Amino acid sequence: MQQKEVCGPPVYLTTDWAATLDSVKKLADLNPEIVIPGHGAAMQGTELKDGLDKLLANWNDVAVPEHGKWVETQ
Repeated sequence: MQQKEVCGPPVYLTTDWAATLDSVKKLADLNPEIVIPGHGAAMQGTELKDGLDKLLANWNDVAVPEHGKWVETQ
């Protein structure tokens, strides 16, 4: 059974990490009551808000890979 979690985008499909972060920020700013994604379990309420907040606060550590074709080198 799949656990409920807010996670970053799929690494293998994400080509623009800055735009993806902007999208996640926009979603969080909408303060949705419920999210029913195409993949994964539906989430709502505090669980959803806390998950989005945690994802945004830890974006570079939990979402953006350290290396790859679409990751900017520093």
